[in-house]
Amino acid sequence: MSVLEFDLPDEGATEALGRALAEAAPVNAVFALVGELGAGKTHLVKGMARALGLDPEDVTSPTFTLIQEYPGERTLYHVDLYRIEGVEQTEHIGIDELFEAGGLCAVEWADKFPGVVPEDAVRVELTVSGPTARKVRIVLPEPFDPEREAFYKAIAAMTPNNGTREARV
Repeated sequence: MSVLEFDLPDEGATEALGRALAEAAPVNAVFALVGELGAGKTHLVKGMARALGLDPEDVTSPTFTLIQEYPGERTLYHVDLYRIEGVEQTEHIGIDELFEAGGLCAVEWADKFPGVVPEDAVRVELTVSGPTARKVRIVLPEPFDPEREAFYKAIAAMTPNNGTREARV
């Protein structure tokens, strides 16, 4: 398994990671975001929005709307599965259509229904480690899609000096 683990000292670093991930992401990239309430999933998406030329202040958690769509140079689809009670509800809201819509998709609470996100989704796990600090664990999908090798290599290169790298790309 290809895993990157490192610390993020504050919300700014969390948003910077989101920005870097989105800048490296190909069309139709999917990020499976995992973490407890307040772990920083939406801050990560704010960084993604900035990378796509969108105003990060417009990004809010789609807990009640389930899907927020932010059109721009490339559309950002922000999905929240927290209130979804079954896989059939994900089908009803058309989540699978978003994965091939030509944008970038960030799915919060992706661990609730692991079979819903595509197998080539990049898993980003955030854990609270201090008042604003977070630990992040990025899991790259295997087997690697050869068409996305440059994307995976860009992610593997993101590990800050204080992190550990178990990735082999």
